Amino acid sequence: TQHKVEPQKAKEVLEYLTDASTEVRSLSHKLGSTMVKELGLCKALEKFTSPLSEKHKILLDCKIDGGVLFAREQLLFRISQEMILNAYKHAEADRIDVEVRVNKDSWLISVQDNGKGISENANGFGMDSLRSRVMQLNGKLEILRPENGGTHLIAKGTHD
Repeated sequence: TQHKVEPQKAKEVLEYLTDASTEVRSLSHKLGSTMVKELGLCKALEKFTSPLSEKHKILLDCKIDGGVLFAREQLLFRISQEMILNAYKHAEADRIDVEVRVNKDSWLISVQDNGKGISENANGFGMDSLRSRVMQLNGKLEILRPENGGTHLIAKGTHD
């Protein structure tokens, strides 16, 4: 069924999304290498997801056991950021679960949403950028489509 949307309401929603997108972009630039360096990966992710939680319930579970080289930590942040932003922008979800695990041997980033699900041929700048960053860490990216809906992205690899 089609729903009719009043032009004024559509304009308000578009303005809200544009403002949110601008805020996310601004925050992501602020949380560049300096923020990750000062706060560490988990605290930087907390700071990044905090303003996004106004629209979506974002549950972040981040654990790091052992030291991580800064360059690697920065890439892990960018991978996490891109995965979260994909769910935020495209999934139409009301919940996003984020898990980040890093130890001396391996790393894992899992982002699962309860939204509309990702298409079979999901491509675009965001996904290309995500795949490229995962490959820089010799990792793998899995895109799962759970039976109950939504999307589950898993990036994982080992420290070489």
